[in-house]
Formats: sequence, C-alpha cells, structure tokens
Amino acid sequence: MCNIIFRKYVLFLGVVFAGIIADQATKHYVKALVSTTKRIFVFKLLSIVEAYNTGISWGLFSQFGKTLKWEILGLSIGLVIVFLYMFIKEKRRSTQWAIALIISGACGNILDRLLWGAVFDFLSIHFGSFNFPVFNVADMLISVGFMILLRDYYQWNR
Repeated sequence: MCNIIFRKYVLFLGVVFAGIIADQATKHYVKALVSTTKRIFVFKLLSIVEAYNTGISWGLFSQFGKTLKWEILGLSIGLVIVFLYMFIKEKRRSTQWAIALIISGACGNILDRLLWGAVFDFLSIHFGSFNFPVFNVADMLISVGFMILLRDYYQWNR
C-alpha cells in the first residue's frame, strides 16, 4: 500500500517539475530569440511572437491586470490548492495525470507573474484575418489536462 502511495506522489512531482521546467525553458529561450525580432514565422499558420498577458486565460481581464495583479495571483494559487486536494483524493491514474498537468501549467504561469508581473506568451496561430489568442507551453499543459479530465468525467459517469 505504501509503495502505491509513494509511486503516486513521485509520479505527481515528476510530471509537475517536468512541466514547469519545459515551460520556463521554452519561455527563456524564446525571450532571447525574439529580442532581436518581433515575429518569427515558423510556417504559414504558426509564428513566434513576444506577448505579455496581465489578465487570465486568453487575455480576459487584461485591462484590469495591473490593478488586479495580486488578486489574479491569489486566484491562481487558490486554484492550485484546489487541484492539489483533488489529486490527493483521486484514485484513477489518468485523472491523476490530468491534475498534475494542470498544476504544472498553472505553476509555470504563476512563476511568470512573480518574475515578470505578467504571463509570457509566444505561440501565435493565425489564418488570414483570424488570430487565435497567443499562448505558451503552460497553457498547453493546462488545456491537455482539462481535456483528459473531461474525457475521464464522461467516461466514468455514463
């Protein structure tokens, strides 16, 4: 029993730290890369840009980001605590992975807010006049984690 619990938390810490390291490493690399140019076209639909998000997901509430800086940071930390509680209670492995991915992405973005006062985003998907909100690796971790959670919810609650 102790071995199973130990493996659960080692897996969790491994996923969280790997996600944070991947997120922060890509952000630091891209910051150095885009310091000489404004936009790097990877291919027709994808560019690397420099963008700072003071709001929450997809730039919501960015106009209030500077005035609500500490509230947004507190909300982010509160959500991480909620997901930690969910992880502790969760028994299904795939849901544990999902929660670990969400927490790692949230922690990566929390680090940005602490270091730079905003989340650094750099991946831009565009097609003609359509521009998807700029995002980063942490946002991808959070999104994949939520997709797994949704799948698990519908799979287990049929």
